[in-house]
Amino acid sequence: MDCSGLEKIHLDIGLISCYAFNKDRTKVAVSSNTNEVFIYALKCGDWVRTDVFKDHNLRVTGIDWAPETNRIVTCAQDKTAYVYNYNGEKWIFSCVVARLYRAATCVKWSPSETKFAIGSCSKVVAVCSYVKETDWWVAKPIRKQIYSMISSVDWHPNNVLLAVGGMDFRTRVYSAYMKELDGDKPIGSCWSVKNEPFGTLLAEYTGHNMSWINAVKFSPSGDRLCWVSHNSTIYMVDSRGKSSEESTKKSPKVGRMVSLKTPFLPFSSVIWLNNDEIVAGGFNCFPVLYRVNKDANLEFVCNLDLPSTKKSAPMSPMVMFKNLESRADSSNDNDIHLKTLHQSAITQIRPHTTDRTGNVSVFSSAAYDGLLILWDANAFESLQLNKMKDDACLLIGKAEQTQDQPFCVYYFFYLRFNLSLALILAYIISLLLFRIIFRSVVEILHCTLLFYQLNSN
Repeated sequence: MDCSGLEKIHLDIGLISCYAFNKDRTKVAVSSNTNEVFIYALKCGDWVRTDVFKDHNLRVTGIDWAPETNRIVTCAQDKTAYVYNYNGEKWIFSCVVARLYRAATCVKWSPSETKFAIGSCSKVVAVCSYVKETDWWVAKPIRKQIYSMISSVDWHPNNVLLAVGGMDFRTRVYSAYMKELDGDKPIGSCWSVKNEPFGTLLAEYTGHNMSWINAVKFSPSGDRLCWVSHNSTIYMVDSRGKSSEESTKKSPKVGRMVSLKTPFLPFSSVIWLNNDEIVAGGFNCFPVLYRVNKDANLEFVCNLDLPSTKKSAPMSPMVMFKNLESRADSSNDNDIHLKTLHQSAITQIRPHTTDRTGNVSVFSSAAYDGLLILWDANAFESLQLNKMKDDACLLIGKAEQTQDQPFCVYYFFYLRFNLSLALILAYIISLLLFRIIFRSVVEILHCTLLFYQLNSN
C-alpha cells in the first residue's frame, strides 16, 4: 500500500461481481458475473490464479470466506450453494440442501462460522447448519412476513440476530437462534433481551421514500443497523434510542430510525468503519464517508476518491462551444476516462483489516471495471479530510470555480435561451392553429344553421 493509503489489485478477469478474502488476506475468491469462482493467491507480490470452481450452472451471486475454518461458501442463480473445504492439496465441496425454488441472491457466514444465511428470490432466508452424518449443510427457512426477493443479509456479532433487506422496501431483524449451536445461555442485546425462537420477527423498518434495499450492515457493537436503498438514501437505526413509531406485533419497532437523502447515485454496498463511521459505494464509482454525529443523526463527511482540481486559464465562449461540438462528434468511447480510481460502478465493499473490536482499518472495494482497491481508513485522517470535504462539494453544487464551470454556465444559458425561444414559437403556432380551428368551427355551425332554416321554410 502506497503513501496515499491505496493499493490497486489487477486480476485480469474482467468485471468483479462478488469477492471475499481469506483470513491473512493472501488469497481472494472472485467471480466475474459468470458461473465460475476464481481463487487467486499472492505470490512474490503478484496475484496468481490457483484454482477455479465450476460447480454452479448459472451466475454466481454471492461469496463469503470464513476466516477461522477456512471455508468458502458460494451461491448462484441456479438455486444452489456449495461449501468448499481445503484438505491441504485441493478444494473439496460439500452440498447444501438450500430448499430454494428460485435463485439465490446473497450469502453470509455467521460470526461463529457454524451456520450461514442465504438470501433468495423465493421470499425465504435459508439458514444452513452442518450435518456431520451426511456431510451436508441443511437449511432451516425464515419466511415470516417476507413479501419479495431478499437482496442482502448480515449477522449480528452475537451470532443469533440476522438483518434482512429486501425488494419489498423493508429491512427486518430476525432471530436465527439454534439451541444446538448457540447453547442455552441467553445472548441479550438491545434488539432482544432473551433468545427468541428461530424465525421470530424482532424489528421491521420501512423507509420514508419507498425503494428496495441494496445492502444492510450491523455496526461492530451490534447496537446500530445501517442500510442503503435504491433511492439514494442511507438509513440508520440505533437500538438504544427511543422509537418515534408505534410498535405492533405485526410490525415491531426497536430503537430510533434516521435517514439521509444523498445527492449521489444509489449505493449498492455499505460497511461500518467503527460504531460511528459508515462507508458506502455504488453507481458513483467512489466510496463516500458518513458519520453519526452527537445527536445520533447521519451527516456527510467526504468523498474518499475525489481528485484535486486544477485551475487553468479561462476560455472564450467560442472555444467552449467548439469543444462541445467536438465532444458531440466524437464516437470513440475509449476516450472517456473518469477522474475516479474505479471506472465503473462499485459492486461490493468489504472490510479488509479489522481489530479485535471489529473496527476497520483497511477496507476493499470491487467494481465492474475489474479493479480491486484497498483503502487505508487511517490514512484519510492524515490527508486533511477537511480539504477533501471541500473538494467533494463539487458533486453537491457548492463547488469552487474550475475549468469546467464556466463552460457549464455558458452552456446552461445557451440551452435555456433555445428552450425559451422554442416555447415562444410553440405558443404562437398554437394560437394561430386555435384561431383557424375556431373560425372553421364557427363557419360550419353557421352553414348548418342556414341549412336548417332553408329546409324549415
